[in-house]
Amino acid sequence: MTTNSSDYATGNDNPMTEAQRVYLDNHAAQAGEPTPGDHLTKQEAARLIEELRAEAVEDIDPRIDILHDPNLDDNTNGQSAA
Repeated sequence: MTTNSSDYATGNDNPMTEAQRVYLDNHAAQAGEPTPGDHLTKQEAARLIEELRAEAVEDIDPRIDILHDPNLDDNTNGQSAA
C-alpha cells in the first residue's frame, strides 16, 4: 500500500523520518546528485519520494519485456529445453 504525501493527517511539519532520509540519500548517491540534507519535513520528503518513483517508472522503456525470459521455450511450460 502506498501512502500519498497529502494524506498525512499529522506531522506534516515534523522532520522527515530516518527511513525517508536513507531512501533519499541512497537515491541521490546512485544518481550522482547531492543529498537533500536533513531540512525536509515528512510531507516534503514524501512528495519528493513520490516524484522520484514516478520518474523511475517513466524511465522504463516500454519496449522491454521484463517478464519474458528468452532462454525459456514457450512450449516447455517453464522448463529449460534439453
